[in-house]
Amino acid sequence: MRVHMPFHFRPPRDAEEAMQWAAILLPDLALDAVRRSGADPAAPIALIEGPPQRRTIHSCTGSATRVGVRPGQSLAAARALLPQLVALPDDPKRTDGLRDLLVAWAYGYSGDVAWLGDDALVLEVGGSLGLFGPWPDFERRLRADLTQLGVTHRIALAPLPRAACVFAGCRDGFGVSSDAAMRQALRRVPLALARLPDVSLLASMGLRTVGEVLDLPRAGLARRCGKAFVEALDRILGNIPDPLPRYRPPDRFEARVEFDAELRSMEGLQFPLRRLIGDLCLFLTARDGGVQDIEIGFEHDERAPTSITMRSPAPERDAAQWFGMVRLRLERLQLPAPVCGVRLLAKEL
Repeated sequence: MRVHMPFHFRPPRDAEEAMQWAAILLPDLALDAVRRSGADPAAPIALIEGPPQRRTIHSCTGSATRVGVRPGQSLAAARALLPQLVALPDDPKRTDGLRDLLVAWAYGYSGDVAWLGDDALVLEVGGSLGLFGPWPDFERRLRADLTQLGVTHRIALAPLPRAACVFAGCRDGFGVSSDAAMRQALRRVPLALARLPDVSLLASMGLRTVGEVLDLPRAGLARRCGKAFVEALDRILGNIPDPLPRYRPPDRFEARVEFDAELRSMEGLQFPLRRLIGDLCLFLTARDGGVQDIEIGFEHDERAPTSITMRSPAPERDAAQWFGMVRLRLERLQLPAPVCGVRLLAKEL
């Protein structure tokens, strides 16, 4: 569940109002969601889409790309290049679940968190530096969390959220703190990496960088590229207000893992349960809260789910504590059928 409230970002008027935005680009979010669900991280994996008779590659891991598999390619052609390719359906719900978890995690570091598109998470960190240390230390902390979560990422820092996203796409780890330095760096950004609407016309005119576009007469630029392009450029530069959907955490946690093959042993269920409980406790930590009751549902193909409720004597958010209780319960649990998915629900936070 996502809860958003609109807020308007405007450029700071003076140094006292200056903000610093960290942008986290997530270029492999759909594949990361698959790997987190238990897929072999070393296996060549491709996510597929389209009707059964015309399956095409949506995205693929680096090991598949290195032998010629690429997005848009037919599944048959990809398997001709790589017979051992693991092909899984692209599941937007699975990716959305990871996206929801990440925005809840970021809320633990900043009260101003938003998504820019499907692949960029931005958070205002200027107000949090006193809590988490100077930016290099803060950045290392963010990267450590994201690595532990199993998420591929690129991070950059800038006074404006969209500019930070552009920098993250150009150079992982880049950071500027002043408006002047930000604008100078933006001029050097290649048009193809500027996260702007269609730039093919400008490229056909021989323009290659944002700076070359900014040097054009503004009236002519609007005439050639349209109002939407000029407004997008102005948002990156901070010339106009930039409405962003401010995140507010939901009042419950729900997550689910679906298996590609049915699981018949309790040992096989431990990995997905550990992952779900870890995600719950990360969510609770971001909210500075705990939970006393969780519900776990073991889904079966042709019968109703098997549900259990776990209760802690006091509100708890320690993953090891919760997993220890669940593991003891599993040792006594008799499931009536193989399990095709697991769902975890915490209603009262």
